Amino acid sequence: MKVISVLRYIGRISLNLTNYRSNNKREPESRFWISLDKKDIFSISKLLWLREWQEVRKELLSNRDENANLDVYDQAEEILKNRGFYYLGDVENYLQEYLSIPFDEALQSSNMIIKGLAMIDRRLGKRRLVNIKLPPDEFDFVVRMYKIPCTSEGIEPRNLNAKRFETINSK
Repeated sequence: MKVISVLRYIGRISLNLTNYRSNNKREPESRFWISLDKKDIFSISKLLWLREWQEVRKELLSNRDENANLDVYDQAEEILKNRGFYYLGDVENYLQEYLSIPFDEALQSSNMIIKGLAMIDRRLGKRRLVNIKLPPDEFDFVVRMYKIPCTSEGIEPRNLNAKRFETINSK
């Protein structure tokens, strides 16, 4: 993966994407995870996303009349993104996007995958790291990624009042 070449902690950080064999040809199970020192710090799977999406969609449908169900699919997907759940196909696109946007734009991104990767990018210098101020509603994933270079550089992490807890299972 080309993303690895921009990461600062080669050997410590591992980005992994796998597709599992399945009898279901339409939607085989896939998983993306990030490991730090061989411990998973972020994990998302297609099956987990589909289960969560189905629950949110059912909840939205139960709160609406029958004529309003056409936009429920998109609304359920948007709700999951706001919770930190991303469809695996989207994660692949975000990895490509991360490589194609300027670093400053990645640091300011509202997408937690892109912003989280920016926190461990080799272009994030010590001076810039010291000046990062995370908003109180920052995703837990971004906060965890921010702590990695802070710990490595001996910098005390600031503004770690993350209130936006992700519901992604970290294994």
